[in-house]
Parts: sequence; C-alpha cells; structure tokens
Amino acid sequence: MEDWGAFGSAIWKDRKGKRPSDKNPWRNVSLSASVAASTQGRNSSEITHQTSEPRKINSDPKSPETIQEARTHGRHVRSEDSNVDSQRISMLSLPNQARYKRPPRPLFTERDNAARLAWRQKAQETGKLVINRIFIEMENQDPHQALKTASFPKLEQLANETGTHIQVKRSEKSGNNVVLLFWGQKQQVDAAKAIANKWVSELGGESVKAKAWAKLWSLTPDLKQRLEKKLVDDEQRQAFRQTPETGITFPAIGNVLWPADEYHPVEVLGKSYEALDPIRMDCRCYIVWDDDAFKLMGRDKEMVRTAAIRVRGALFHVVARQMDVRSIYILQLPIEHGGLLNIRPWKYYAPDQLRRGVDPDKAQTLVRADMNRSGSLPEADILLDSTLRSRLNAIKIRDTTIELLEGLRYYKGNVKMEFRLGNFMLLRYRHPSADGWQFEDFENMLSQQQFKGAVSQVLGDEELEEMLLKRIMQADHLLEPSSTGTATLEDERPTYSAKINIHNPNGTGNYLYELVFEDSGRMFQCTSQNWSKLDPDCSSPTKLLDVPLIDLQKGSAWALEASATQVVSDESQVPSILLSFAERLAVDPRRARDHANPTRFLWFPEGLPVNYCDQKVSWTFKLIGSMYHVEVARHQHIDLKKADAVIGRGMGPLGMMEKPRWSVTVYHEGWGASLATHANLKVGECTTYPIEATKWFPEDHNPGHASNTHEDQEGCVSLMEKLIKLERVIREKIEANGRSNTAEYFEPEINGHQDSLL
Repeated sequence: MEDWGAFGSAIWKDRKGKRPSDKNPWRNVSLSASVAASTQGRNSSEITHQTSEPRKINSDPKSPETIQEARTHGRHVRSEDSNVDSQRISMLSLPNQARYKRPPRPLFTERDNAARLAWRQKAQETGKLVINRIFIEMENQDPHQALKTASFPKLEQLANETGTHIQVKRSEKSGNNVVLLFWGQKQQVDAAKAIANKWVSELGGESVKAKAWAKLWSLTPDLKQRLEKKLVDDEQRQAFRQTPETGITFPAIGNVLWPADEYHPVEVLGKSYEALDPIRMDCRCYIVWDDDAFKLMGRDKEMVRTAAIRVRGALFHVVARQMDVRSIYILQLPIEHGGLLNIRPWKYYAPDQLRRGVDPDKAQTLVRADMNRSGSLPEADILLDSTLRSRLNAIKIRDTTIELLEGLRYYKGNVKMEFRLGNFMLLRYRHPSADGWQFEDFENMLSQQQFKGAVSQVLGDEELEEMLLKRIMQADHLLEPSSTGTATLEDERPTYSAKINIHNPNGTGNYLYELVFEDSGRMFQCTSQNWSKLDPDCSSPTKLLDVPLIDLQKGSAWALEASATQVVSDESQVPSILLSFAERLAVDPRRARDHANPTRFLWFPEGLPVNYCDQKVSWTFKLIGSMYHVEVARHQHIDLKKADAVIGRGMGPLGMMEKPRWSVTVYHEGWGASLATHANLKVGECTTYPIEATKWFPEDHNPGHASNTHEDQEGCVSLMEKLIKLERVIREKIEANGRSNTAEYFEPEINGHQDSLL
C-alpha cells in the first residue's frame, strides 16, 4: 500500500495538477499501401530491378543493420514507378496507448526457436521421416472425419516441445506417403523423430524404412484427391513464411509504414515478424522489413492490398495491447440527508487474517461517511435530487463503457465484463486530517492520477456472506430462475468451476486453465474447458476497465470491470504434459455436494508447478424483466506454491487452503457473445459488433416499466436502480439490526489515533 501522506507528500506537491504529456505522434497516422499493377510492356531486367530490389532488404531479422535501420530511418515509402496503382490507406486514429513508458507487450505468444529461424532462411533440413499420409490427418479419427480438422496440430506441438521445426512434404516416390522434414540440433531432431515413430505405432502403423507400406486403409480416389489438394495448398501457404528468393518478379508490391521508434517490429512482432504469419499465409504474399516500412510482395494484386490493410490493422492490435486500465471513481451519496458527513478511513482485517493474528502491515484501508459529523455537500450537489444524481452516474458509466469498447475494436484476447459488489479499498491515497476528509477534498483526491482504489473480490463481511445465498433465494420479487423449467429460486442447481494457474518457465506468461462442471445427479460432467495465458509478470487477468460506484454510507461499491487474458487458439500451443494434467482432473462428488462443510473438491495430480487453484460453486439467477444475470458464488482459494509434500488421500498437493468466501456479480447475457469475438480475431482484423448504449445497456422488457424518451440513458439508469435494490436485499436484515459483526474487523485510525463509529 502506498500512502502519499506517509512518504509521498513531496511527490504530491511536485506533481499536483500535472499529468504526463498527452501528445501522441501516432494518434493520427497515414500508412502507404502501394500496390504495383501490371508490368506488361517492360523488359525482364527492368522488371526484376523494380520489383525484387527497389531498395536494400535485410531479410535477416537478427541483423544489426535491420534493427538500426528500423530505428533511424524516417523517410516515407514512395512508389518508384509513376505507372504504379497506388492506394493510400489512412487511419482515423490509433487506440489509446499506455500512459507511461514501459516495454511493449508483444503481439505474439511464442517466439520462433532457432530451428524455425533456420527453416525460414531456407537452411538444409537436419533429418527426415517418411510416414503414411493418413496419419498426418486423422488425429485418432476416421480418415473421412479427419478432413474436417485443422492441419497438423500434433506436429506443431511436437516441434514446440522438442525445440525443432517440422514441415510436411509430399513424397515423390509414393502417393500414399508424406515426408516429415526436421530442422534443429541433431539430438533434438532424433528425439522428435522417436516421438513421431511412437505416435504412428500407437495409431496402428509404422514409419517407412526398408519395406513397403501395408495397406492400412483403402482410400477412395475422391478422398486421395482431396488429401493431395490439401497437402499442396499447405505447402504453398507455408512457403510465404520463409525468406523470398532474390531476383524474382512480383506483379504486386505494397508498402506499409510502421512507427518503429514507438513499436519496433522485432520487439512486438518477433524476430521474423512471426506474428504476421497468418497474413502471409492467408494472403499468399511475402512480408519483409524494408527501412521504415513493411514490404509486401505477391502475385495477386487484391490479396496484397488485403494484406496491406491487415498489416496496418496489426499495428492497431499492437497498440491495443498496450492499453492502460481505465479507472473512474464515482461517488454515490445519500443526498436525501441534506448534509454531508466527513469521510473517514478504516483499517479492515479479513477473517482469515484475524484467525492467524492481526498484522497491521497487511490491513486494508476502507472508507465510510460519518453520519454524525458536521459538514455539508457542495452547493451544486445540494440542488441535485437522488434521481438526477443516479442518472448522472449511470450516464458516466455508460459513456465510459462505450469509450472502452471503441478502443477494444482491435484487441485480441479473452475479454470479460461484469459488475461486482464488494468493499471499496484505498490502495494509494493522501492522508486525511484528524477529522477525516471533507467531501470536496475526497472527491478531488479520487480524480488525481496518484490515487488508486479497488473493490474487493468478495463481499468482505463474513456474517453477510454466510446469509447471502438464503437471502438471494428469498428475493423472488426481484429475481427469477435462470434455468429453463426451474420453478423457484430454491430449485436452481449450482455449477462447479475452477481456475488453475500454472507456471510457465519461458517468461511469456503463466497458463490459466478454466473448466466448468455440471452435476447431472449421477455424475459430474465437464461442460467447458479453456486454455489461456496471462500477461507476463501477472498473476491474474489483465484489467482493462475499473469503474467503482462507491456508496460512502456503507463503504461498499458496485464495480464495473473488464479484464482479459491472452488467447491460446489451439491445444498445440499447450505443452503435452499440461494436456495430460488436464485429462486427469476430476471432481470428488461427495465433497462437491457437501455445501454445509465446503472443502476442496477438485482432484489433480502432483508434479506440476501449479501456483494456485480457485474453485467456485455458483448459483445463477436473472433480474426480473431483463436479460441481466446475477451470479452468487462461493470461492475457495488454494495456494499451491506453499504446498507441502503431503498428499491428501488422492487429492494431490494440499497447499494452503483459505476459508470459503462469497461474491455477487451481475452481467448481461449478450455481453459474453459479443466479447467472445475478440478471441477469434484474425491478425489485422477488428470486431464488427455494434457499440451502442441501447445494445449494451438495453431498456427493461418488462411491460410495466415506464418508457422514457432518452432510451440510450434509460437502460443504464434502470440497471443502476436494480443494483441498488439487489444490495438492499443482501444487507436488509443486517441494517435492521444496526450493524453486523463487520465492526469486529474494522479499526478506525486517523493519524495514529483510534476512534469509533458507534
């Protein structure tokens, strides 16, 4: 926790009123995409000079000259032929960039290894292996069904794990066979070939050595032709990932300027700009770095033009990856009281901290408004009634959300957005006076860049959490079951899920494995599983949006949050040892169904560097008259970095298991469908879903709901009202009793003097 009052007063005075420069030289940028047209009527030597070497091209991405040229050259790319058909591609603006200078987050998730770099530069292969072509396609399936799958995922995974590169080539001697070509050190290649041989043997055959192939399957002429076409097409597409031959004529050439001083291509795209490989293969063109721009060379003019647009879009992808979290703190005030009430800090200790012994250094700082103190609201706020204040807050939340979504157009990742109820905590703040903060001072502090706050992941009140599910199931005036065919709230069945964080030694971000189980009554069935990666040096998803709506009277907040993880598009990007680990995960039905004594219910084997496991049991309901879902969940965090060698009766490493805690989140069912498109974005492309307030915060479809001429405002206003009603349901009985045992966890402390709210 950083405290300006404790050690940062000088910084506060020096920086007060100052913000980092908003000048962004790349906010409005023009990219040149010049596509060469027909070269008919020229002699071959002139064409070769014009198309293959108009300027020096450094094909070696590791070359010092390449990096130096990228950083120093500033001239624009121009077509050197007046007859060239040129197209100017202009950007309206780049997404908001990071506020502070830091190493840029790369667009790729895995860098090229040495073997793949050698293949790109067309080095001789280290070894080869001939196998029946059907094994390349089948993946343990019938060969006819295998044609529907993606190409060669197991070989890509094998190459990643052995540090090699593997390419598939048609065999010139036999139409039934293919040749696997291996690049890399001999020891690595031998290991990869041994694994490939073992894989083939397990599938029912053997690699070709000195004897002819036995006929394992009878391929129809049509199937053989389709297999041949697929192999030929893949060979052609893969060739564009390599260095182009010198002296070749290309009918179509494009150039796309790139701001190398801001985002050097090697740093954000990889040594061989491997992040652009999907564009190279989709558009069938070579992409190389040429001074201050990417040069695109291909046979088809339209494909090169499309590639130029997507390379420009790749820059947008890079900039979107650098986006800072958007944090706006909104105050929800008890206007009806007429006068304000000083705002005071409180030291909060979680129940687990109390049981282990209070450590003042680990306390969290919360805030509440003292209702018995003197003071008054600013004159402008006194004139606002509670309805208008709520409307203004809703409009601010709506506008901030729409602004974020516009900035995420080119963001590729697993994006999630939801409201969460919890305690509002001060992480970095300015010391108050002896009587706390006056409203004006507190509101001013929230708007400063130095200030940092957060909303707890759980409700933060142990007694409240223990009664949470019961109270929610009694709120049939506000909630209804979310499952079709469920009659009452009490009949809603829980869903079981877990998130497992696994250490990744290569430094590109830890793996996050998420899975969901449903209890059918007889057994637990896994209904969803997903691999993703966290950003480097992050232990949780990267936060993109943080908008707490703070209730000063209760010290709580509804936070609208958006977060994201890196996409793992295919299991071939996941080490096989992790896939094997995932296959052995299981749920202990007896433990899972024992809600009276919640304990760890997920079984997994030992031997992997698992950092932590978060297991969750959740009940989902719907707000009546809307498409908003309310998730009430019981969480249990298991820290496995501190796991002992003790094994818990087949459950795997025990680790440090915290007491179960409860949370409440709210989300619209349409948000997930729209945000899911970010995970499937191709490099250089953007999302196309509509970004409108009426779509993201739709008005209630309850016939009894009064309509309003401001439809784009009404949906968000109505949601804010429902969130307040939902919190009232959760806290109702505790407020009736005056206070909960939350008081036991708070120690008011101002400038070293303890006080009491009671």
